[in-house]
Amino acid sequence: MKKNKDAMTMTTRLVSLQEMSHKIGDSEDTLKMALEVGKIGVWNWNLVNQSLSWDAQMHVLLGTNSSVFTGKISFFFDNIAKEDRSAMNSIANEAIVSGKPFEYKFKFTSPVDGIARKVTGRGRIVRDEFGEAIKMIGVCVGLCNNCPLRG
Repeated sequence: MKKNKDAMTMTTRLVSLQEMSHKIGDSEDTLKMALEVGKIGVWNWNLVNQSLSWDAQMHVLLGTNSSVFTGKISFFFDNIAKEDRSAMNSIANEAIVSGKPFEYKFKFTSPVDGIARKVTGRGRIVRDEFGEAIKMIGVCVGLCNNCPLRG
């Protein structure tokens, strides 16, 4: 009798896990669709090893692709318009110290086509269990329907 009860409990747990997995998958699909429709790019800057990850929409927004993207934060700062670099550095440093969410605007010149694009976004700091800043995460959207800047 106990074996049957244990088997039923395990089956119930398995069904419950499968249902949760489907709900998570549905939530991920909904989020992906919202990001695509909204033309919102997502980024993640690992402050420990200085690596940078972008979703596909970030590449679209900034006119890059995986063949030129180095995955290093230096790639990002090297392609920001010179007049925006100081402000972006200040915003990043202040966020790391204060832990407050932040907003930004900058121009990014694509190393693929040489076109400068204006974007804006928001981000925040993620801290570890010791309170140390370990990553910065955020989103970007294009300005002016991400029309390239000419001239």
